[in-house]
Order: sequence, then structure tokens, then C-alpha cells
Amino acid sequence: MIDYIYQNQDITNEDKLYPLIFMFRNTIELCLKRLFYSRVDNGVPLKVFNSKRKSHLIKKDLWKNVKPVIVKYANDSSEDLTTIDIVEGLLDEINALDKSGDNFRYPTSYSLEYRFDDKKLDISNVYKYLKAIINFLDSCDSMLDELADYENEMCAEYESEMRASMDWY
Repeated sequence: MIDYIYQNQDITNEDKLYPLIFMFRNTIELCLKRLFYSRVDNGVPLKVFNSKRKSHLIKKDLWKNVKPVIVKYANDSSEDLTTIDIVEGLLDEINALDKSGDNFRYPTSYSLEYRFDDKKLDISNVYKYLKAIINFLDSCDSMLDELADYENEMCAEYESEMRASMDWY
């Protein structure tokens, strides 16, 4: 839907802004929550998972607890951590604009004043910026899914070998 709205020339940029930033913000939150639910052995600790999984705070609760998982597995794979730092910087900027998540979810303040009135925004830049974050988080989710499958296969193989060695006695 994000791509459809962005590419639709019949919708003015002014009318595109709020639906786009609303959907992007929610998509980023959901991507982080998918990482929260990752099945890897060294995922988000259970205590943190139980206390923060319903949070809507992208930077403070979600990214803060997902980043160590991404960094751990990236280090284990000898991956460059530069992209993680760049994404963290992008999330810092979103957090500075929208700490509580209300600015992107609700177009007006409690006094019904539009939050982005009289502000020039390059919708193309906003689209590319937020899309890059989502692409990164999606790739992390894929990486962690593959690693979880590998960890499960290794565990099953180990258990199978242990059962075979026990049967031998």
C-alpha cells in the first residue's frame, strides 16, 4: 500500500504525507517486533521480551533490545557493522521527531493543530529514507530466520547423535 500511494500520481503530495508516514512508522515498529520474536538461541531475553513486546516506542524499547541480537549475529558472521550504525542514526532522527509515536500516527495535536503545517517536506526523500530502514530490518529478519533454522538443525543433529550413542551402550 505504501508503494501504491507513493507512486499514485492522482494523489497530491500533501494528501500522501500522513498516510505514508503513518504506514512507514507502523511498518518499522512491526519489523522491529518481528525481530523481537526471532527464534534464534541468543534472541531478546525472555524477561525483556515479556515486558517490552507490546511497546510502541521504536528507539527506547524495541531497537534498544533488538540491536544487540543483530550485532551479536553480525559479529559471529564477520559482517560489517557500519550499516547497523547508520540505521541507528536514522532511527535516532525518527525518534527525535516522534518520541511517543503520536506525531506520525495522528495528524493533529490535541488542540487540533496540524503537526506538519507550513513545513516543506521532500516526499521522495522521506519515502527513500524510511524504505531503506524497512529493507534493512527485513534483511535482518531473514538472516535471523536462516540462523534459527540452522541452530535448530544443529541441535536436532546433536540430539540424534546423542541418542545413537546412548543406544550403543
